[in-house]
Amino acid sequence: MAIELSAAVHRQALELLERGELIMCVKLIREATGCGLAEARAWVDDLAGSKDPQEASIGQRLEQERREAESASARAALEHDAALRAARAMPLAPELLELCWQRHCGQSAIALEAALSCWPAEQVRAAGLLAAELEHRARVLCDVARGGWSEEEDVEFNLRQLCPGFSESAYREALAQAWQDTR
Repeated sequence: MAIELSAAVHRQALELLERGELIMCVKLIREATGCGLAEARAWVDDLAGSKDPQEASIGQRLEQERREAESASARAALEHDAALRAARAMPLAPELLELCWQRHCGQSAIALEAALSCWPAEQVRAAGLLAAELEHRARVLCDVARGGWSEEEDVEFNLRQLCPGFSESAYREALAQAWQDTR
């Protein structure tokens, strides 16, 4: 009996083989077709050793898609890091940092947006990025403190060192939210 699979199941089988998961591939074939263990295993062995260009090209396409996704993710991370470095190097007024922190916290009011429109767009973007970084760093530091890797008293000091320039209220709000989120 020849095993016939839908395109989706065939693709899943190839993905499992690409990852070296032969047993899971046999299980998938058995569940999809109702065939016996020996028949499913023979089909998987044939597919694993197949020289069929169509099957090989599917495997190559899957590998290429995986590499492209990893590459795009790495590029995005590098771009984010570069933007953060540029934002940190830019002289930003404390008032702008406070406005961007308020917007980041969801305080989106017409007056807030009007106040931000008075600043150069590049500085607003940089301050917005730093506001998001403040929130992220607060969460990481609170997680570290909860895990016993540092003292809770050190968290605010470290946050101020990592994200300088924000107001007292911004630090307090970021830490209060982070403590709540990490519970």
